[in-house]
Amino acid sequence: MTKTKTEQLFEGTVTVTAGAVTVNDASRIAGPYLDALVRQAVFGDDDQRADARWLIWEIAQAVGIYPASIHDLYIARGKGAYSDVTVPAINVRGMAYDTARAVFRAANKLNAGTFVLEIARSEIAYTDQRPAEYASVMIAAAIREGFRGPLFIQGDHFQISSKKFAVDAAQEAGAVKQLAVEAVAAGFYNIDIDTSTLVDMSKPTLEEQQRVNVEQCTDIAKFIRDLQPAGIVISLGGEIGEVGTENSTPEELRAYMDGFNNLLGRESPGTEGLSKVSVQSGTSHGGIVLPDGSIKEVAIDFGTLTKTSRARSTGLLARCSMVRPLFRTSSSTSFHQPVRARFTSRRTSRTCCSITCRARCAQRSTHGWARTRRKSGSRATRTSSSSTRHGKRRLDRSSGRSGTCQPTPGPVLPGHMTTSLSFYSSS
Repeated sequence: MTKTKTEQLFEGTVTVTAGAVTVNDASRIAGPYLDALVRQAVFGDDDQRADARWLIWEIAQAVGIYPASIHDLYIARGKGAYSDVTVPAINVRGMAYDTARAVFRAANKLNAGTFVLEIARSEIAYTDQRPAEYASVMIAAAIREGFRGPLFIQGDHFQISSKKFAVDAAQEAGAVKQLAVEAVAAGFYNIDIDTSTLVDMSKPTLEEQQRVNVEQCTDIAKFIRDLQPAGIVISLGGEIGEVGTENSTPEELRAYMDGFNNLLGRESPGTEGLSKVSVQSGTSHGGIVLPDGSIKEVAIDFGTLTKTSRARSTGLLARCSMVRPLFRTSSSTSFHQPVRARFTSRRTSRTCCSITCRARCAQRSTHGWARTRRKSGSRATRTSSSSTRHGKRRLDRSSGRSGTCQPTPGPVLPGHMTTSLSFYSSS
């Protein structure tokens, strides 16, 4: 997209000069201009899609929206820094732009900030939404609804197929790794590695049952850690029980985590491990259809969640699928704005910090961002430029928006919308 076309599309609301995107009037972005840009990002030709996605990213950076890792928030919960908070993970698939907009409307209404937008490997395939498209649409939906702050975009169930693995293990594991490359480049800073399909219940001991699961998850985790942009600790999840199978036990969790931590420690000392672990607690994908066509009421085994959570005090999480409202973290949790991230030559080159750091970011990049703001109520000019640097930002968790360096602030989810909910472990 050329500068002229951009100015024509936004009628002067957004301008591009020497690679720098300036938002001249943030109040006018959230409208038909953006809808047209999203359509181009999804349905345009190769060049149009690349340019539209780049512009969406730059606009988001200029107004204070940025993909982030939720890793440190999970670890903080495991250490008892806060409690009584849930993090719903919503699998946005069909009508992605409209669905995501509904999520952000709900988030704004509920003053919520800690929620995850995710898509699984299988969903990426059957909906034909590659990570670059998905991330662009999620970010655009946030802009459209006036949401501000970090976005937690997640690769859900980056799963190894046991059938394909049996035929060619290296090729199937390589396919998951390649998807991770694509996802991280698009701004997926949260990835759930699902190798639970490789658990072999025919083996006599728990350690042997989990061995291949441990080995493959460790290998993929190391690979993803090597993909991390400077300053980001990607939130990585593991899994011990495949959804729809027998409920998990504390003994299985111990066998899995001991195996994972020991193997990772031997092969890659000092490498950050998992942020959470998924366990099976009585749910199944799509629910259980009864003979009359109705869906069986889900029986969540909260006892499983309690026991597995108490089995570990390492900050890991156990997940199950259900509908829950969105909640905000306690006001005592401080956040700061990561170092600016931007697309370079239609490919991603990012540097930023994970969002829950309490110390100043040690990383500073020439890919910074700057924004000038006039008096309250007046028009604001926001600039996203590779030649500027960013200031530190803290999210006021009581208001859900920024503290210093403030951006401008921006229906409850439908009852039938199923979300994947993370339950925090108890120490």
